[in-house]
Amino acid sequence: MKYSNELVGKRIKRERKRKEWNQEDLLDKLGRSRESRRTVISWEKGKVLPPLDDMFSMCELFDCEIGYLSGEFPDPHHATTDICTETGLTAGAVETIMAIRDFSANQKAEQRKHGKTAFTMLDLLNHLLGDKGFFEEGNSCMLNSLAYAIGFRCYYEVVPMLEQIPQEHDGFIWSMAGKAYLAEHGHAIVDKATASEASMQAAIRSFSRIIDKFADAQEKCHKTNTKIESQPR
Repeated sequence: MKYSNELVGKRIKRERKRKEWNQEDLLDKLGRSRESRRTVISWEKGKVLPPLDDMFSMCELFDCEIGYLSGEFPDPHHATTDICTETGLTAGAVETIMAIRDFSANQKAEQRKHGKTAFTMLDLLNHLLGDKGFFEEGNSCMLNSLAYAIGFRCYYEVVPMLEQIPQEHDGFIWSMAGKAYLAEHGHAIVDKATASEASMQAAIRSFSRIIDKFADAQEKCHKTNTKIESQPR
């Protein structure tokens, strides 16, 4: 792989600005004198590469891997790049999931100190994504309902009266809207806002069913924790 001084400089500058530090702030963090400001300017302009010990220090300061600063991969952590490549998620989405994971791990660790079990945001996310009510191809699931709600509001044409749908468009309109939504307003879908609202309500119902399942599991966990608390120490 060919390394680029310019790319290294751009990433140092990007991460410094993300921290809202000026060049003197970075020097302070690196334990360098402020008189070395020209050195940081040279790094960020790609004129010279930072010494390896400064690169390692900046990785700690910026919470990134050295492969990111050196331009080997596009995201601060290699795992993020791999997940983005495999799933199509954005780096921001992956970083949010990672933050939920870390926060939830801390929650579980704290509860374990007291012999308890914790249901965390990560448990909720796993339950949501793993439930067929969230997404199942070809079915009226929550994700499809949300997509339809957005689609009707922004993109799709809505036929004013169901009775007036031409035969050649019948399959299209039923597949895009879903029988469940149109059945509730079977007499007429008068505009995009009405169709969008119907789809949004279907999404809310799907979400409520998923949350009910999760709440049942959480209630059992709470009862177990309550028993633990009531036991004599």
